Formats: sequence, C-alpha cells, structure tokens
Amino acid sequence: MSGTIHFQRLGVEPTALFDAAYALYAEVIEPSTQKSLAALVKMLANPAYHFIVATLEEDAGVPVGMAILYVSPRGAVALLEYLLVAAREQSRGVGGALFEYVAKVAHSLGALPLLIECEEADERDVTTIRRLRFYERLGCKRVAGLTYYLPLGDEAGAAHPMILLAHAPPTEHMNVVRKTTVQTWLETLYTEVYDRPQTDPRIARILEPLPEQVPLIA
Repeated sequence: MSGTIHFQRLGVEPTALFDAAYALYAEVIEPSTQKSLAALVKMLANPAYHFIVATLEEDAGVPVGMAILYVSPRGAVALLEYLLVAAREQSRGVGGALFEYVAKVAHSLGALPLLIECEEADERDVTTIRRLRFYERLGCKRVAGLTYYLPLGDEAGAAHPMILLAHAPPTEHMNVVRKTTVQTWLETLYTEVYDRPQTDPRIARILEPLPEQVPLIA
C-alpha cells in the first residue's frame, strides 16, 4: 500500500466515484454472484444500504476497495453483503482497514452484530479458507452448530450449506447468544434483505439443531 487510506460513504445518487466503484465490483466479484448495475443503483437509493469506498490519498478518484453494508432499520442486525479489494492492493492492509471501518459504521448505528455469510471451508478450497481466516483475524466468530442456507430460489429445494459469522465490538464480550436472538437475526436477513416471508421453512431448519444458548466461537 503506497498511501493513506480514505473512506467515503456514497450518497443516494450515482456519481463518478460510484461508477468507478462499480467497475471494480464487476472486475473483482465472481460473475455468478454479482448483482446487476440496476440492482446496485436501487440499493444505493435505499437508506438501509451503505456503500463505502476506499481510496488512496494520492488518487482519490480511483477506488481500491468497496463494501456494501446493510443495516436493519430496526437496529437488530447488519449484514456485510460485499467486501472487495482491487487485485493490486490485496494483502496490503486495505481489506482489513476497510472491514474495521465498516464494522464501526454498523455498530455506531446500533447494529449488533455485524453478520457475514460465508461458504463452508473445504480443505482444498484455499480461497475460502483464506477468507475465513481473514475475518477470524478481525474478531469475527462463527455461530456454532449453525448451518446457514441462503434464502434464494425454491424454499423446498436443496440449498448449498454455509456458515454465519458474527462481529461485535470487543467491549461487548459476545461469546454466547440466545437461540431466540439467532432467530431474530435470521428473520431479519430473510425478510429485509432477501424479501422472503418470516415463515420461510429454512429458518426453522437452521434453528432446529441449535441449543437454547448458542456459542460464538473464534
């Protein structure tokens, strides 16, 4: 990294910086998981979404990273939808600094915790293992015993199992949460982010094996 990192929260209208950030998004994010430009513009106009762009001091118009954060209007939870860094700046501290800034934004708005959806790591999947270790180093904890299902497609169909990570400020000492709290997190994600009904059967499927007190493990 060749300069000081600056963070900017974009407004509700697309700007030249948004266009540049979208170009980075289209370059870095796997095409199968990308949202359309129209979808991102719609999210930008939604006050629950926060688009945060990282630039370097010497070139404020060129994004080196971007995050898209959803904060529930009810303040119950936040979701880190995307965090991406330009290839030339990876492993140089931009990603960690961007995450820490995003987490501060989420927690300052009353969201506990900040949640991250991650694929289950296969020992052969170096990319996923590296991603999980990145979040773990930054203080994220896994919701123990929870198999997460993205609420996409037919609710009765098979879904790729994932894990859910949670981040809270160190002062919160969030090591155990109630099962009912996890239920609130899931219902918030399903209804507000994915526009699914609160009765989606995947929520019950996720909750069923959990104990009444759910550990969060590093």
